[in-house]
Amino acid sequence: MNAAMLIPAYKPDDKLISYVKSLAEAGFTKILVVDDGGGEDFAPIFDEVRAVPECVVLTHKVNCGKGRALKTGLSYYIENCEGYDGVITGDADGQHTLKDTLTVAKLMGENEKSLILGSRDFDQDNVPARSKFGNKMTSVVFKIFHGEKIGDTQTGLRGIPNYMIPMLIDIEGERYEYEMNMLVECAERKIDIIETPIETVYIDDNSSSHFNAVRDSIRIYFLLMKTFLMYIMSSLIAYLVDIIVFRILIGILPESGEVAIGGWFLKAFATAPARIASSVVNFLINKIFVFKKNGERAKSMLRYVILVVGVWALSTTLVWLFGDIVFRGSSENQQTFIKMVVDVLLVVVTFTMQRIWVFKKNTDD
Repeated sequence: MNAAMLIPAYKPDDKLISYVKSLAEAGFTKILVVDDGGGEDFAPIFDEVRAVPECVVLTHKVNCGKGRALKTGLSYYIENCEGYDGVITGDADGQHTLKDTLTVAKLMGENEKSLILGSRDFDQDNVPARSKFGNKMTSVVFKIFHGEKIGDTQTGLRGIPNYMIPMLIDIEGERYEYEMNMLVECAERKIDIIETPIETVYIDDNSSSHFNAVRDSIRIYFLLMKTFLMYIMSSLIAYLVDIIVFRILIGILPESGEVAIGGWFLKAFATAPARIASSVVNFLINKIFVFKKNGERAKSMLRYVILVVGVWALSTTLVWLFGDIVFRGSSENQQTFIKMVVDVLLVVVTFTMQRIWVFKKNTDD
């Protein structure tokens, strides 16, 4: 084991003292505890923790949130700690056992390019209902929008190797949403995430937790869906451009007559310019504001063009199929409505492809 320990603590009790002492006895030579503005009432606890030779206590004068406390600890680690493989983060409320902490430290030492998560089993009887439902729901949402299946998205027991720490100091999030953003960044950058089972400990129905079920849940779910919501706004802007151009062109093109295949080509002449105009708008907004992809403009543009051509062909085919074949003889307004429905259904497909392929993040982004 060659890891430093980082524990954010807000108004802790004696369990923090026991945890720090057990870590020191087990061989941790650098233990960073962040007093996140607990105030004078909790000074005796931090004084006792500070008395442990292996421990350094960093103090926020006011409560800044768990995310900021973790960043404070990680920044101190980067500037003052050398010779370690990385940092293990743990909670101050007694939920993490020494055995599980050592397991995460060992795995981190063996996987220097991976984020290690100590994952709880939420199917156990001792798990409070709100924790069981919240964690399972969050896992489902994370899978839908970020493509990674993670069993415990809210675990505080994590192994962070050295190469990831500068990146994690710079990401957004000051409170509980920071830990979720950490997972989002890893998923987007295709950083390997390894989960290892840990003991599921809840003391007094998790009453010591400072997690606000409403406020912090809103922050977390907004974070999970922020990229998609921004993508929707970008798509709406491009969508309006697409529909306006299509409606103008479909109104001035001649009728397709009785030959169905001729209708396909006419739809192609209408959809192609509309798609080109909207695609230029969509690419620029998504690259700069939504996916925030740095560099590789030519490669991203080429992939985007390939995706646009594929989606255009699929959209054209579906509009022709439903407009000229299934609902033969449909009016211009009906065909426009069919295109609107088709393109809405293709939004999820294009979002996923842009996220995982066109604007795929690298570690340096």
